[in-house]
Amino acid sequence: MKKKVFLLLTGLLLILYSVGQKSVQADTGPKPSVVVDIKGLEGQEYWVTLLAKEESTGPYSVDGIQERMEYQEKDVNTIFEKIIKLTRTQDYHFLGFTQNCTETHRFEWVYYPPEEFKIFIYLPKLNKYFISEDECSKYAFDSYYTLKVDQNELNHEKNCIVIKKGAVKRSYDYQEETGNLLARMLFTLAVEILLAMLMGFRKKKELFIILMVNVLTQVFLNVVLNEMVFLKNWQTLGYLLVEVGIVCLEGIAFVKTIGSDNSQRKIWTYAFLANLLSFGSGLMMAELLPWLF
Repeated sequence: MKKKVFLLLTGLLLILYSVGQKSVQADTGPKPSVVVDIKGLEGQEYWVTLLAKEESTGPYSVDGIQERMEYQEKDVNTIFEKIIKLTRTQDYHFLGFTQNCTETHRFEWVYYPPEEFKIFIYLPKLNKYFISEDECSKYAFDSYYTLKVDQNELNHEKNCIVIKKGAVKRSYDYQEETGNLLARMLFTLAVEILLAMLMGFRKKKELFIILMVNVLTQVFLNVVLNEMVFLKNWQTLGYLLVEVGIVCLEGIAFVKTIGSDNSQRKIWTYAFLANLLSFGSGLMMAELLPWLF
């Protein structure tokens, strides 16, 4: 049994090393996101960004725009230069991240989006731009908005079109998030039950309790991550603190329920290794299946 556990953990370390090599940032854990679905601009070429109240977030900043432009294609830099010019007098800042949403009609900022922002849309062929009148913000770990644009506005001579308050609405995607949550939970449960069996927890009662406790803690983990917007630049620490809390909760629960048949050392070792293994395999899933996170 010890040999099997050793091999399993060795595999985990290899996974972590591989993921670490792919990510120079060494930024682990899930990341908040802001997603905006745009309706009404079908048939138009347009670019979308979020103008931030702050001057930097994660790798994006006002001061870093010129450096970012050195590694981009000329046509993208042309868009950058136009957005910079159009937003120069705004109180909110362009941080150097934009997407061409002509085909997808969906804007996704999935890596350190700004905390407070205004939605900005630029139509290069018409040389017009939309900007939201009111400030928006991250309201959940994954924040969804739907923006409805009135195409009649494009017929006006003015090049600046203000997006009124009622045109921007929160639209949390419960169906998609629930499906992703269930997929992540099933994967995690399979990994942790396999480890439990390898460590000698094979009685029906033990496996049932381990399964139920893990279901509860996984629901708790995902709800906390999904509903709590961690303080800026503290996402990874917040995630790790939640994980530590879950190790403690699971260890206590296992000691009280299956402790009579197993040593406390064995139980706490399992609680720690199971969460370490699920964390490592979760990193691998985030690389291979990023749409689940």
